Amino acid sequence: MKITVIGPTSAGNLGLCEVLQRKGVDHHIIPWKHEEKFFKKPLLTALDLWHIQTSDVVTLFGTWNSNNHNRKWHPVTNTRRQAFVNETNGFFVGIAKMYNVPVLCFETATLSRIRQTISGRTHWKDENPKYYRMGLNHWTYDKATFLKPTRDRLEKFIETNAQYPDMHQQLLGHRWRNNRQGKICIFVGLENDPTSTMPGSQFVKTSVEKIRQYTDREIVIKPHPLSQFHPDGYNVLSNKMTIKKLSQMLYCAVLDNSTSIFELTYMGIPCFTTKANFGYKLGNNDLTKINDIYYETPEKMREWYNEMANTEFLVYEFREDTILDYIEEMLNDNT
Repeated sequence: MKITVIGPTSAGNLGLCEVLQRKGVDHHIIPWKHEEKFFKKPLLTALDLWHIQTSDVVTLFGTWNSNNHNRKWHPVTNTRRQAFVNETNGFFVGIAKMYNVPVLCFETATLSRIRQTISGRTHWKDENPKYYRMGLNHWTYDKATFLKPTRDRLEKFIETNAQYPDMHQQLLGHRWRNNRQGKICIFVGLENDPTSTMPGSQFVKTSVEKIRQYTDREIVIKPHPLSQFHPDGYNVLSNKMTIKKLSQMLYCAVLDNSTSIFELTYMGIPCFTTKANFGYKLGNNDLTKINDIYYETPEKMREWYNEMANTEFLVYEFREDTILDYIEEMLNDNT
């Protein structure tokens, strides 16, 4: 197996580089950083191009192909890191696709986000130990190939996070805890996030119109914590309200491709989602059934939690030899 590493710009890529060097695996590194000196140099050479073409997989960190102006890089008006990563990753993904070489994407955490709800801390990034998502060819549930849940990584997840009280009870014996007389909450993604399947304003409008055909329950809107989204004509909650507090008043939630699915599901709130969402297979995908929520069984919920535990890895796992086995397994599943 030959791997070309773009960056490396994340703990996942850095750890993988250590393993590749230690094991003597054929690999090539294309360095870049979000620094001004990199703005004026070629992103790749003819040799880099050859290495990509002859690799089994290319690895990088972050997302790509956002058309939002905040993520379109400009040498004067927009030199933000997010914009540079979006454009640079899009460039390298395009090159890899041209040669039919799969791309291994490292992205932010998935299941481990539930720890923030338990601890009450401000951000999931404040939790330790750190996790990174690893998906082949994308980072979203509907477009990526993740490690198949043939091994019980959920038990490892619970053991690693034993400092979070009672976590294991909900993960191993899930209980739905929604307020049957409660509100419907529509969660809106960040405006410039390429993960969303449609603009937030459109998602709210179409969701409300559909819901109103079947129920007169109160509908509230929860913007992303970093969002300035505040549409007129709706009951918009504070973007700082925690999911733990909000869940006490909810009948259900409506999500596009939000990773809030993990915290909401852990809190026992059923979620109606789009196909791109990690919670899609939990059975609530049709808003015409807003009054007839499907409650998945504890046994199936445990399977789902384990599947999600196979989408992310501890930082130190990227420094272990087994990460190569996981990557090879994902490549084989992708063929």
